[in-house]
Amino acid sequence: KTGIPHFVGNPMDRCEEDNLRVMRYIRFFSRGNTGGPEIIEQNDPEASSALHRFSSMPAVSEERIIAEFVSGLGKALDPANFLKTLHHFGIMERMLRGLKISTDFRTLRILGSGDMARNPRLVLAFILRNNDPSLLGQTLNTLKFNSVRGVGKLTEGIVFLVQLANLSDDTAYDLAASRNRLRPNLRTN
Repeated sequence: KTGIPHFVGNPMDRCEEDNLRVMRYIRFFSRGNTGGPEIIEQNDPEASSALHRFSSMPAVSEERIIAEFVSGLGKALDPANFLKTLHHFGIMERMLRGLKISTDFRTLRILGSGDMARNPRLVLAFILRNNDPSLLGQTLNTLKFNSVRGVGKLTEGIVFLVQLANLSDDTAYDLAASRNRLRPNLRTN
């Protein structure tokens, strides 16, 4: 059971007291484990049940969920399994409400386990690449993605990368304008 965190006391009670413990549990699990959600299911069924039950985290602000996501992604031994675990417990759908989510997390392994696989802009752009870039920014702003401290222009960076992935003659001008607005921020973050 190495690398598997345990709740102090009853997992249902702990998650009911503070719904954000769902994200924290997955962050701690991913920091010490390279496996996916099946390890939680097999080794700690009570924790698994609590994660499923409280994954909607109704009492938790968008900003706190996103901050935990960014922190977890940065510290995960295997970022792809961190994402797979979030998706398995329904947290990706909670965090990215109203957006199309690509769940081919294994493809992220081509980025390796270094900084690129931990870059929230790059990872979120990959996951959200099937969304219309003209609507993506507005939706991410509604979900408070630009409110996370220490990340900089998260929404703009994600939209820029999705636009880049969908580059065509029709979108080249808008992409160049986005790049010029982001240029100072892209160098420092």
